Parts: sequence; structure tokens; C-alpha cells
Amino acid sequence: MLSSHIIPGSLEDGYSLEKEGKIEQAKAIYWEKINEKFIGDYPYNRLRIIYTKEKNWEQAISVCKRYINLSNDPVKKKQFGDWLRKYKANVNKETEILTTKYFADKYLLTSRKESTSSTIVCPHFKYPAYYKDILKKIIFVYKRYVPNFLNYSPSLDDISPSQKAFFQKWLSNWKQGKAFHLQGNHGYLLLYIKKLLSKENPQSGLSAIIEQLHLIRDIYSQESFNRFDSLIFYITFWIYQCYLIADLKTVATSWLRTNLLLVDNTNSPSRLGVIERYLSIKYHLNLKIEGIDLYCLSRSNRKYRNILQENKDEVINFLDKKINEFEAQYNIDLLKIMSEKFGTLISSTMLCLYEFNPQFKLNIPFYSYSELGELKIFFEQWLRDVENAIRDKLKLPKIGEGWVRETQLYNIISEYFGKQDYEVVHNAYPPFLEG
Repeated sequence: MLSSHIIPGSLEDGYSLEKEGKIEQAKAIYWEKINEKFIGDYPYNRLRIIYTKEKNWEQAISVCKRYINLSNDPVKKKQFGDWLRKYKANVNKETEILTTKYFADKYLLTSRKESTSSTIVCPHFKYPAYYKDILKKIIFVYKRYVPNFLNYSPSLDDISPSQKAFFQKWLSNWKQGKAFHLQGNHGYLLLYIKKLLSKENPQSGLSAIIEQLHLIRDIYSQESFNRFDSLIFYITFWIYQCYLIADLKTVATSWLRTNLLLVDNTNSPSRLGVIERYLSIKYHLNLKIEGIDLYCLSRSNRKYRNILQENKDEVINFLDKKINEFEAQYNIDLLKIMSEKFGTLISSTMLCLYEFNPQFKLNIPFYSYSELGELKIFFEQWLRDVENAIRDKLKLPKIGEGWVRETQLYNIISEYFGKQDYEVVHNAYPPFLEG
């Protein structure tokens, strides 16, 4: 509620700044009036609301106390008192310290599920034995207030004093094996990663960088980050690049293969580029293309119907079978043909660590598989066949047969005129309709 007192222009400016998203400037105006012992609840209430949204309970408590000590209005003092007790309860609740045993047990402590496919010759990625011990030592701390920081290109030179102070506090605790809950503010993680990768000679500490990227990716996977699917996607690809830079191409391929569906499910516009780079490395390692590879590549090049995504395991198994049959029938290596005959060389800088540090440049030829010529006809037909098989199983009309009456008419005409050696063309256009 607004105070019955007239609101000075500077307070109106504060509210305008709030609406413009300039929260720190608005806070400064409100605190200036509070320090002047402003009579009325307006600046106190606005700050209380701001700090509540930020979950900065300590500051919200401080504002409530300041108003209660100053005001003579019993009704509003009671109201602020109720808020004060609520915020104190939140503080007591959030001082709890939790170990990450739950995260370790659920996500990381065993090797990834082995593939049943016989076409990949490298083992799936396994975390090093010591990783379990590292993860168990990490402690999660519920921090009462985290300054908003959602920047995807963060720099220490561009952040506010409160953000910088929090980052230094987070970094200090991280080095001690403690991880603050960040309440969705992924900018702090990206700032730390940028700091890791921008060292003068990062390759000398590449194993430590890989370890840190793994820890960040897995420990913070449970937080509710805005667009966190993209952040997981970026870190997964950065880990992949680190393995490539360390000349561990087999491990890199195994790592990304394990996370391929995660990469495919992201909304990032760079998804196709990551899958193409993965296939390029498989080609250089003389590995075979798999059903999961073709599923992700095709899904990135076209919009899949929901029925294919909802039955992706069946689709992938079907594509595995078709790939094996196709390679046996024509005595070819499908991925080799895709790369050498239809692939076009592309830049290796997309989403690359090279942007953080020139020493991370990858001197590996990557291919684009967006233009596959006649192979695309086969792939499209395979996807059509598997979708129709799924539709049959679900007792749904096949593709293009949803309009039952038209289809029935076409079948009747085809049967009648087919016996007389006529060709019946579905959806044909006579010459006089063209143009």
C-alpha cells in the first residue's frame, strides 16, 4: 500500500527505474529517502518487494526493522512485523547445508549405460575413478541472496559491485569444495569458465579444466536455470573440444555420443553444427555412422512429427538396421560417402573455445552434411517407413492417408484403371493448370 503522504518526485523516479529494469538505481533512491528518515511506508515497501523478489531476506529484514522503529502507524507496523517474521523463517530454512551425495548417487557414480549397438568401436565415456571422491566432497550451501546475473558473455569489467562481490565469495567457497545455490543466475558459472579458459597457457592444465567443467555441469544440473538446457549444451560441447585439443579423439567421440540425445533436445540454433562436428570426428576415426547419429542429423535438418520423437528408441533401432542393410547391399561405408562425396568443409570456430583463447584452436577439417544429394532420398524413405510402421502399431492412418474418402477414391480408381494399363497419378496437375 502507498503512503498517504505525497510522494516526492525522486520516489516516482525510483518506481520508473524499476519498470525500466534499472533496479540498482531504484534501490539507491529508496535508500536515500530511508536514510533521511522519510515519513511514510512507500520507499520501505518498494525495497521490501524488491528484496523479496531477489530472495535477499537479510536486506528485507533490515528494511522492515527500519520502518517498525520509525513508524507510529500501528496497523502498518503490524503488517511490517508479519513480514519480518516471515523473512526470518525463510532465513532459518535456507541456512541448511546439504551434501551432494544425492547428486552423485543419481547421476555420476557409475559408468554410463553401455550401448547395444555393434557399430561403434570405442567404449562409452566413463568418469575417472577419483571423480566419485571429488564429487562427494562438494557441499551445497543455500545462500540467502544472489544478485541477478544472467549474462551469457560475462566480464569482470562489466558487472556491478554486488555481482563482483558475490562472484568472489562463490569462487572462494568453490575452491574449498562448497557450491552456492545460484538461484538461476548462470552468469557466475560462465564467468568462472571464461576465467578458467583464458589462462596464458591453458593446455598445461587441460586435465584440471576438463575436471572443473565436468563438476560444474553435473553439480549444477539440478538448479532451475533460465535456458539451462542451453548452458548444459554449451558445457557438454566445451568438454568435447577439450578432449579433442588433448588429442583424445576417441574419448571425445564417446563422450558426445553418450550425450547426443541431450544435445539434440536443446533449443540451441547451433545444435546441427555440433552434430556435424561429431560426425566429422567419427569419419576421421574411421567409425561407422549409427542410427542415433542419423536420427539427430535428420531431426536437425527437418521438423520431426511428434510421433517420431515420442518413439525415438524404435526409430533409432530401425535406422540402425537400415544402415547395416544399406552398407552390406552396396558394400560401402555410409559415413565415408557422406563426408567425401557430399560433405562440404565448414568453419571450426562455432561455439569454440577459440573464442576464449586462441590456443584452443582446432586444426581439424569439419564437414557440413546439409546437402546429401540422392542419399537424402533414402533417409527420407527410411523415416517414412518407420513412421508408418509406428502408425500401424498404434492403429493410426499412414502418412497421407488421414483423409480416408480421398484415399479410398484413389485406390478404387487405381485398381480399375490399373487393370487397363493406365497410370493413375495422385495429386497430378494437367498442363493447362500449370504456370
